[in-house]
Amino acid sequence: MRRLLQLLPAATGAILLVVFVGCQNPDIQGKSTINQPRRFPDVMVGRWKAEIGRLNWTFEFQPDGSILKMNHYTAGQVDLTQDGAYIERDKPPVHIEYFLAPCQAEYDPATNEVSIEVITVYFKIQSLDAAMEGSRTDLFKGPLSENGKTWNADWLSSLEIKDKKPLKPRRPSPLVFTRVDAP
Repeated sequence: MRRLLQLLPAATGAILLVVFVGCQNPDIQGKSTINQPRRFPDVMVGRWKAEIGRLNWTFEFQPDGSILKMNHYTAGQVDLTQDGAYIERDKPPVHIEYFLAPCQAEYDPATNEVSIEVITVYFKIQSLDAAMEGSRTDLFKGPLSENGKTWNADWLSSLEIKDKKPLKPRRPSPLVFTRVDAP
């Protein structure tokens, strides 16, 4: 017991040294990624479109990967800001309202994959005899082709309708996006 009491000050000092100074790895020092600019492939900057029958998804990528304009599959043309977008349209006899969150593309250089999450925080579609409201999330993820001319993305959509049981996400649908505006 006396031996433990003799070691107590040394052990306390070692613990305080680790707490206040920390463990430093010389291989990690100076490699902060917090303020480094985002890497987004130059070939992706511009408008990319995937057609699904008469409808389409179109994204206009900025150099940092942000998306300020898109054609939403069900909401139509959308101009986004850093706060998102609110859309209200009347196409008699249908009235629609959409609130979308800001949209940002991510690029993983290790896999050459681009991913986008389009979050519709709220939507309401009303016709003369029915209404539906809820939220939805659309996720697009897939590799950019080696020649940079196509982006092959899997589209996964999940939908929640107010006052209904949550729907199971449907299986991913493969989409091929092509560049609409040539560089």
